[in-house]
Amino acid sequence: MNSYISFYNISKKQLKQIPLSKADEEFIEIADEATKKVYPAFSITDYMLYNQTGDRYTYEEPHRQKRVDCTALAAALWLTGDEKYIKPLTNLIFAICDEFTWGVPAHASMYEKDSSDIELLIQEIDLYNTRTCTCLCDCLAIVGDKLPKIVYQRVEYEVRRRIIEGFKKHKFRWENWNNNWIVTCLLGVMSGFSKFGTKEEFEEQLPRIDALLDKYIKGFGEDYCCLEGSGYWSAFSAFLRCGVIVSDFTDGKINYFERKDVKEVAKFSQKVLLAENVATGFSDTRTEFRFSPALYSYLKKLYKDEIYVERY
Repeated sequence: MNSYISFYNISKKQLKQIPLSKADEEFIEIADEATKKVYPAFSITDYMLYNQTGDRYTYEEPHRQKRVDCTALAAALWLTGDEKYIKPLTNLIFAICDEFTWGVPAHASMYEKDSSDIELLIQEIDLYNTRTCTCLCDCLAIVGDKLPKIVYQRVEYEVRRRIIEGFKKHKFRWENWNNNWIVTCLLGVMSGFSKFGTKEEFEEQLPRIDALLDKYIKGFGEDYCCLEGSGYWSAFSAFLRCGVIVSDFTDGKINYFERKDVKEVAKFSQKVLLAENVATGFSDTRTEFRFSPALYSYLKKLYKDEIYVERY
């Protein structure tokens, strides 16, 4: 489609006029530490530990940290323009692309096929694979013009063979669910299609995508309550981004944000908020309320005074 829909629509001139926030400074601190790191190659023996001993941490923690560092390096480069971040970001993106699979072993065993199925390990679509895809596409969206061309080409190659072809060839168990997995996984898929897919490919998958997004919203029920708790409601931010991509592709013919049920789901967290940092605790979530400025600023843009959070 040769375009990527994201929320990074602040001009460089505008960016320079905005003082760095505490969050921005933390990104830069993480990025500065990342410039000193050397990332080990993918370890298949670490990957195999989960099936042998149940150990997730040994493999998953370095896997997670690489994505955190990648995001921080891209953000720091975007915020400061300092070219010292280009080389480590380039190397880290290639290190992630070099990984045999973007998934984690604990999730590989969730699928009906044998978890040693090589094609499925590479092309499965789950939380970790798609978050990686979103991470890389977002990095290219904000600083791709500063990176060597081969970085863009390598990410395109990996996203196409892992995510785009994986989604086209396989059906996944989470497509039968109605929880946060739907939109979290779909965001990565749609990031990949929007950045590197063709118009024909996206058009072909649109009915499937539309049905899944509708399924996610209907999963909130008639009272629009997130049964997983307020913490998991934050996955609604992924729904927003998916909705923007679909709306853009269809020239506004499909606009989820005009739906009453979508608006009511958007207001869920403020209904369970007890105090500035405390929400009603139930299901698989804590009582701590994690405020997302990005999520709420976009909801405020969509629904104006119907969205209220004191800290906003």
